[in-house]
Amino acid sequence: MMTNRLGSSDKLNWFLCVTAFAVLMTPLVGSAQTVNTHYSQQPALTLPDLGEEHEGGEVQPEYEVHQGQMPGHSFDPAYQSPHGITSTPVISHPQPCYWIASSRGLPQNAAKNRCRNLEYFHRLADGRLQCTNLPMLRSQIIPGVPVCIFIHGAFVDAQSHQYESARTYNWIRQAAPHLPIQVIFYTWPSDASHKVFTPLLINQRGKWAANNAFYLADLIGQLPPECPVCLVGHSHGARTTAATLHLLGGGQVAGYTYPYNTGAHRRYRAVLAAAAFDRHWLNPGQKYGRAMSQVEGVVNLQNRGDWALNLYPFRRPFSRKAIGATGFTRWDRTRLGYESCKAIDLDVTYYVGLNHTWPHYYEEPTIAHAIVPYTYFVDQR
Repeated sequence: MMTNRLGSSDKLNWFLCVTAFAVLMTPLVGSAQTVNTHYSQQPALTLPDLGEEHEGGEVQPEYEVHQGQMPGHSFDPAYQSPHGITSTPVISHPQPCYWIASSRGLPQNAAKNRCRNLEYFHRLADGRLQCTNLPMLRSQIIPGVPVCIFIHGAFVDAQSHQYESARTYNWIRQAAPHLPIQVIFYTWPSDASHKVFTPLLINQRGKWAANNAFYLADLIGQLPPECPVCLVGHSHGARTTAATLHLLGGGQVAGYTYPYNTGAHRRYRAVLAAAAFDRHWLNPGQKYGRAMSQVEGVVNLQNRGDWALNLYPFRRPFSRKAIGATGFTRWDRTRLGYESCKAIDLDVTYYVGLNHTWPHYYEEPTIAHAIVPYTYFVDQR
């Protein structure tokens, strides 16, 4: 009887820890403010030599990559699609021009998500959001110009994603306004329909994030093979990034492989921000062990102060720490072997502090400048 009581107590304690983690993972509502921490020294983020900077740091119209003008009608401001995509507010200087690809209306089961019916939207330079389709997107993508795909994390609704997409676009363009880039924001149904976040819900969203690798691989396969692709994933979106690269390398996700060609010899780079997956999952033979074989380089934005990631191991028994908090450890680098040289840990603890949510990243111009070699495919000179 004593053994059973202790076992029940242990289970209760574990459940309370995971529940606390789930509550803390809930995004904060309101304007994001960076929490200043007491780390003694600001980390030296290496800024790339990108030549002459333009005064003011804003994206001037003549430096915008022309991404085509979509014929036809735009959304009525009051219109809302069945999956929550609405016309976004007009953002002042610089005006964003990008695409949104959405799997919000599609199955999130790996056994069922073999269709290519993503919803597509085009955000024009005048602030209008137009419904478009895959053939039109393909016709507007410029071969050879880098494509940067952003993937958000868990518990992000459609309207919040639209708001953050416009600001993320400005953030990444202001870092290198004289360099060409094409931007796609990928969104999946990560928002919760329940007010109470349970461990089951947390784990479900993690699986959905991984299963979206099939949809994302489909999207990449429709891009011109001459276009290098940088995947930027935040939190569970970083898991989508790792799972996608793993699929492209011939690996399995949820027991399924990806059978289609996504472009022979396509160049890939990746940025992981507040990455919410086990630190060893990129090692050979592990859950996403084929991902590193596909990329030229991965920059891991490491935040040692991220409270959500520091609670990550409590989500289930025997979980490792999150790579977004630990970085690539010496033990993991040994197992990565020669591919370890592709992995770079960039400590952003000073800039992001205790925070986890994406706005705390895109409010820091220094971080955007530091990842320019990955997002814009700038090679060392």
